[in-house]
Amino acid sequence: MDEASSDPKFDPRDVLTRDNRRLLRQLLHAYLSEALQILTRHREWPRPFTSPLQLRRTSWTTTEEIHLSDTNKALQTFLRESGIGDRLHSTGHGWSWHQEVFADLFVELYASRAVPLFDKIDGKAFESLFQSAWAEISRNKVHLRQVAALTGTPLPKTTLHLQDKTRVLSYDLNSAPYELSKLLATLSQRDIPTLYPEGSGILVCQDEIFERDPEGEAILRVWDRFDARVLDFVLALRLCSDSTPQLQTIYTAQLSTFPLFPLTSGSGRDYGKGYTVSWGAWTPSFTRRLNAFMHKISHANIRTGELATVVDRFVSAYSFSEQRQNIIDLVVCLESLYDTDSELRYKLATRVAALLGRNAEERVKIYNYTYSAYGIRNTLVHGKTKGDVANRIKPVIHEIFPRDAESDEPDDMLRSLVGVIRDYVRITLGARVLHARWPKENDWPTMVFDLGSARSWQKSLGLPRART
Repeated sequence: MDEASSDPKFDPRDVLTRDNRRLLRQLLHAYLSEALQILTRHREWPRPFTSPLQLRRTSWTTTEEIHLSDTNKALQTFLRESGIGDRLHSTGHGWSWHQEVFADLFVELYASRAVPLFDKIDGKAFESLFQSAWAEISRNKVHLRQVAALTGTPLPKTTLHLQDKTRVLSYDLNSAPYELSKLLATLSQRDIPTLYPEGSGILVCQDEIFERDPEGEAILRVWDRFDARVLDFVLALRLCSDSTPQLQTIYTAQLSTFPLFPLTSGSGRDYGKGYTVSWGAWTPSFTRRLNAFMHKISHANIRTGELATVVDRFVSAYSFSEQRQNIIDLVVCLESLYDTDSELRYKLATRVAALLGRNAEERVKIYNYTYSAYGIRNTLVHGKTKGDVANRIKPVIHEIFPRDAESDEPDDMLRSLVGVIRDYVRITLGARVLHARWPKENDWPTMVFDLGSARSWQKSLGLPRART
């Protein structure tokens, strides 16, 4: 990295001068003129207006014709010696691009907005773009936005404003391109996202406005916060209902008429695989519960405290293709949540049934499901082969979910049981997140034999009804 980038020796008052503005305008005009001539010779300009950014399919930005030209060398020298390169670096531009990309960004943004005049420059488009570029160089703050698309959630009827300034709005196949275009300001972006989310769901929008710093590292901290907050939001959603919210796609963009960062879009497959249909209405009570979880998750060190292992296992237990691992993770969650350290299978099933069951019939069903899940977990951990595992769990599944036992695939046989046990973990973990109070060792025998005591705990912890 050059000296101007590593040493913040330039005072903004000496950089953002009228002379530097005039010289930068002249050099960008010359660079753009030369680039358009080269693109015209290569028949890459003009292009159909319906695909204004397709020139990136070529290697024009790395051709020696333009990058080794005297025009480009003069421009790069000016950026370095004037301190404008230092201004670019302080935004974090260097972490996404080499600084030399600034000129190429100018050409490509011009190409996406100008009226095609072959190798002639559209003066109005050039002036508008240069003013945007100079404004961005002069600005002391950077505005980034992340939009995450999720499926498998209730759908709000209007845009919601949650805590931490998070916005949530619904989308479907028809509205997704329009909503994303508005949120990400795609008309100002170098790249237009082509990876649209599947089906219908919600778009979760969060913004960060940060100060430039000499090393340009503030943007790295912002990206880390974005990632942490979207994971916290997914966790809060999963704790709110027994649906299966899935993170589909994540988009990140700089909101500016001259963005110095590329618009990025990536799959959310690392946060849980599969597509789920969105369902139900997003009610005011759902919003209140979601806000409560978001507040606790962001302020109570949930991911680093005593519940950290349970949270990690719970989040992992939403894979559609790994039901065997799901059941292992979920049973581990129950063991930790219910503090069972001896007579594990019987004690665990008894405690889960005592706390979550509303009556004797529900208790019996919850006990049987939990007891079966624990036994299957042991089989999965100690089974020798896939066939051996299937043969050993089929009789157990046949007793509780006969239809699932018709399959010979362990993952298919376990699907319904995973949904039920995940609901037990969800309800219990949600109570542990929201409430400091929790049954002690000597409270469990009373709850087992006294429904009144159990109902008192259910009420104080605000437990919703469990699946049976």
